[in-house]
Amino acid sequence: MNSFFALLKNIFFILVTPVAWMLRKKAGVPRHILVVQGSKLGDMVCTTPLFRAVKERYPHSHLTVMGNAVNKELLAGHPRIDMYRIRPPGFFALLKFLREEKFDFVCMTSPDPEMLTAFLCARIPLVAVPYITNGWSSYNTRVYRILSRFATVVPHRMGSYAPREYLRLLEPLGIMSEDTRKELAVAPETVERIRRMLIERGCDFKKDFLVGIAPSAGSKIKVWGAEHFAYLADVLTRKHAATIVLVGSPGDKEEVDAMKRALPPRMRLVDTAGKLSIEELKALVGQLRLFISSDTGPIYIAEAFGIPTVDIIGPMDENEQPPRGPKHRVVVPPGRKVPALHIMNAAMIDRVEARRQAQSTTRESVVREIEDLLQHLGR
Repeated sequence: MNSFFALLKNIFFILVTPVAWMLRKKAGVPRHILVVQGSKLGDMVCTTPLFRAVKERYPHSHLTVMGNAVNKELLAGHPRIDMYRIRPPGFFALLKFLREEKFDFVCMTSPDPEMLTAFLCARIPLVAVPYITNGWSSYNTRVYRILSRFATVVPHRMGSYAPREYLRLLEPLGIMSEDTRKELAVAPETVERIRRMLIERGCDFKKDFLVGIAPSAGSKIKVWGAEHFAYLADVLTRKHAATIVLVGSPGDKEEVDAMKRALPPRMRLVDTAGKLSIEELKALVGQLRLFISSDTGPIYIAEAFGIPTVDIIGPMDENEQPPRGPKHRVVVPPGRKVPALHIMNAAMIDRVEARRQAQSTTRESVVREIEDLLQHLGR
């Protein structure tokens, strides 16, 4: 029954789109711009370079960002965003919102046939959408390929740096940017609250070597192993007098508890897992001196706040999204030839191979990257 209704919905999309395209408005100077990112924390952080690029080129434009409820808190206080809107549930609620707002330009970062149909039915003058190239992607469905003929299609190359690929969506507006710096904001009062919490836990946030570790990941297929993170924590406390700050969501309790059981006694530890809001997480991460995790959302928050990171990439493509630059290190599984997971092909994967890649990274290789980074940082 579900497949039957999905078929009817796709037929509806294909039938109404050509009519809507013929009735579209004429494009002019973009005054109201919409950027849509429907994925998780890390993907939204990697979308923030678009916000800066829009405001630098069109400083008087009104920029709206659409995504999920979690990312609304992630982007709270962002200086480039005028409005954040949680995606309305259902096609007609989405269409109603788009018509009311009268956008001049809209782009979405990943293929979505329903969203694209709503854009066109709302008669938005200029619609930029990605088409995944340089490899097969399950997101390039037959329906999406048909619908995208009525929009401005921008190639998104798998295996290339995703923040730069996202920026290409703005090129139909005449915005040519190579600036992929991430940007987030946090309220000063939240920072003060987190600093008080650290002081109460016996930490000096100005002097202590605070190392954040997230032993879990939003996608459990990328989890490295709690005992491995416990080993890293032991090395860092013994060799560098680090204080370990555990980070995670309420859903990460199993991995966090397993890591704590594997830790030696009397370790300097601050466990914040499952106890912070996203706003508080941003404030906490901004107080750290180093952040280590699998490829998961908080490591991108760390990058946005200029915190050095070590990304244990596991099955992900190391070229697509991990933090870049002299303050960041990426640990790739030894001997891996082809990554099992891409950000634009997360639906159809070999789960057995993905788990093998996630677990094959050695402790020694991660420690080497940590030591190399700390030496570069002068510690």
